[in-house]
Amino acid sequence: MQKAAETIIKDCMNIKENESVLIITDSETRLIGDALLEAAQKITSKTNYIEIPIGKSHGQEPPEETAELMPNYDVILMATAKSLSHTKARREANAKGARIASMPSITEEILKRAINISYNELKQTHDKLREKLMNSNKIRITTESGTDMTTSLTVTHGLQAGKLHSKGDFGNLPTGEVDSGVKAEETNGIIIVDASFSELGKLKTPITLEVKEGNVISIEGNSEADKLKEILNKVGEKAYKIAEFGIGTNPSATITGNPLEDEKVLGTVHFALGNDLTYNGRNDVPIHLDGIITKPTIYVDDEKIMEKGLLLI
Repeated sequence: MQKAAETIIKDCMNIKENESVLIITDSETRLIGDALLEAAQKITSKTNYIEIPIGKSHGQEPPEETAELMPNYDVILMATAKSLSHTKARREANAKGARIASMPSITEEILKRAINISYNELKQTHDKLREKLMNSNKIRITTESGTDMTTSLTVTHGLQAGKLHSKGDFGNLPTGEVDSGVKAEETNGIIIVDASFSELGKLKTPITLEVKEGNVISIEGNSEADKLKEILNKVGEKAYKIAEFGIGTNPSATITGNPLEDEKVLGTVHFALGNDLTYNGRNDVPIHLDGIITKPTIYVDDEKIMEKGLLLI
């Protein structure tokens, strides 16, 4: 675990001895926060460590005093049970120039398994994928289980591929996704989520989402589908908006029921519901839930770039 923490500090974040580092953690992820602090202190004396209460949902804002501190640091490492990625606090700290890595629901096993990878090879994959996606007009995703979705993309991330070295950089660690915003009016079809879902973990049975013009209009399945609807209904109608489409690229990641890792698994795709401000959207809600789909076939315009989970480019 300490080796992975040092990879984050040195390779992923490229922290320098004159830089200030803020580590945000909680009671569930404390051991990882401790490992990151130990690794950071080998490089710089300008470190701060804050343990916050565990949030009620992914996308909930951190405590106000923490949010006020964040823009004052060069580097922020967020190892927390609930995601701070899609929060105003994170966006404002990025806008001030902080380099930020978010590690929601990170575990020791994920840290050890999916961090020590070839980031140069991963960037080559990302560069090829991003070029295809950014220049596309229409994306279609199908699976043998019944997924059949079409969408068009807006902003596409994944440029850094785990190397967050420049002012204002932001990404998940472990890394391994090319993620994009979607155009609501061109996002329609059926999504069969068969691997895992944020807040639900590894699924016992698939969940079927029917999407019309970027909004989920029905959710079908067993008790897990009912639980998903319950979570979304607590937030309201805007929680049903499709916020993101992403393609997993990390060859060391595996499906565990933890979306932080699951959405990075090479040969998967995911759709997210809720907050889309990270993708220059306007749906400002305190929730962002990812549903992971295995063995997809992806068409970019008329070109097939993935077949049953096998990346073809």
